[in-house]
Amino acid sequence: MALNSRPLMQMLRSPAPHPAVDFAVQQFQRSTLPTVRAVTNQIGFTTRHFNQLFRDQVGLTPKLFCGIQRFQQVVNLLAGKNQTGWILFLPVAISTKHT
Repeated sequence: MALNSRPLMQMLRSPAPHPAVDFAVQQFQRSTLPTVRAVTNQIGFTTRHFNQLFRDQVGLTPKLFCGIQRFQQVVNLLAGKNQTGWILFLPVAISTKHT
């Protein structure tokens, strides 16, 4: 089962996304996920302001968005492989803190 991030991207694209949110989404979708704090520091906004802006445009908090990205990466890694024991690995992958 693959998660589809297309609806999230459509929400992000209409109306025109704030450049900071667009940058953050691109960073969060990289293969090595940066922390929300690292991206917020790069943008130069306060954490509170960035969280509100991101939530208003994407519909999720940055932390939840990163959790979904991590889950998607795990699903992609498991695709086509023997999935024995994946249930033990999944909670660790999802709960890794990215603040």
